[in-house]
Order: sequence, then C-alpha cells, then structure tokens
Amino acid sequence: MQEGLNITEPIKDKEGPVIACIGSSEDFGFKESEERRESLGLVNVKNVDQESAIYDGEKEPLTVGPSTYIISPIDGSNKFSENFYRCTGLIVVGIDKKTGKNISFLSHQDPLEFLYDYKDKFIDQLKQQLTEIEKRCRQGTVSTVIVGGRYFSDDELNDRQVIQSYNDSIKLLGTIVEEVLKYEPTVINGPKTHKNEKDDIYFDNKNRRLYFIRPKINFETGDFASSNVDNQAKTWEEN
Repeated sequence: MQEGLNITEPIKDKEGPVIACIGSSEDFGFKESEERRESLGLVNVKNVDQESAIYDGEKEPLTVGPSTYIISPIDGSNKFSENFYRCTGLIVVGIDKKTGKNISFLSHQDPLEFLYDYKDKFIDQLKQQLTEIEKRCRQGTVSTVIVGGRYFSDDELNDRQVIQSYNDSIKLLGTIVEEVLKYEPTVINGPKTHKNEKDDIYFDNKNRRLYFIRPKINFETGDFASSNVDNQAKTWEEN
C-alpha cells in the first residue's frame, strides 16, 4: 500500500474487528466514485444517499427527508455513502443467526438536523435499527464504528458551532449505541479540521472492511471511544 494509507483495527470482538483502510483518493489511486467501487472490488453495493434520502435496496431507509439523516435497512449488501462534510456516519455489522453471514446497516446524519429539530425521531429510529440488528445477530458478533464530521471554529446555521455540534454528535451516537448494545462505539480518526473538505466511505460487508477516503489523515489522532471526544478535542484545537 502507498505511504499515505493507514490501516486500523478499532474494534475487538469475538468475531473480528471492523478493519478501516484510511487514505486520500490519491493514496488509493482513483478519482471517480464508480471507479472507486470497481477498484475496491465491491459488487452488489448500495448507495446510502443522505442528500436525497434514498437507499437503492429493496427496503426503504429510515429518514425524515432529504439532507437530514438516513439509516439504511439491515441487509447483506455492500454499502457506500459520500459527501460527509459536517455529517457523521455510523456503521454497524454482525453475524446473522439464520445465515451465518454478515449483515449491516449504515447511517449518514447532519448534526445540525439530528441534534435539534429531528433529535427525538432520530433517536427512536436509530434505537429501532440497533435493537433489530442485535436480535437478528449472534451474541458477541456486533461491531460499531463512527466516522466523519468536522471540527473548527466557525459559526454555521442559526449560530450553531461546528465544534460543539461535532462533540455533541459523537456523544449522542455513543450514548444511543451503548444503551442498546451495552458497549461504546469507536470513533475512527476523529474529524476533519478544515471547511469544504469531505469524506467518502465504502463498506465491504462480507469482510467487515471499511474504506475511509478523506483528504487528510489525522496521524496524531488515534481511534478512541465515543465518550472520550472532549479529551481528544485538544489535539484538533491545536491545528
């Protein structure tokens, strides 16, 4: 692999971790989204499209509308979601009791939407999906990771700070996951620290491999538990 790529194993569980491969488009050696999926060998791949609130699988996603949040159905498909600017993402995967194969869901949410106007609805729907995947999967096989987001000192809509929105986003996701699954999710590589930078993610469901494409890797930020976000923030404030 090229020098810019970083491979991390953030989750330790009985059935193996979600393995994240992190790098820029240049590190991976591709540009366009379709070319990315082909290069990564991903077939039967479904788009979790937060902007349009559409999932191109057989079932409808959980959402309240375009550009708010989207939680994909639970299935065995490979999944991808693009254009994470201030948005965060959650990947949850486990082994189905009936088939013995991995099933997963992916969420993509804007903190300026799911932390405020749609908070109660988001919490209810995410709990619903976490409860379902826990029931369907073998005990001890469910893994979760959080990606995306950005952190810098700048006001956005309705004077809501990006800094506070990132921390609040991570802590809320962690609280919901811990309430249902009884453990904290791991945050991979922290947030971006500059405006107009975006992340894209591609999830290989069968192999529990996450391809995490971002413009700049936070080499000084290791993976961390969601409840530790405030302590980690000191690192980003120095950038």
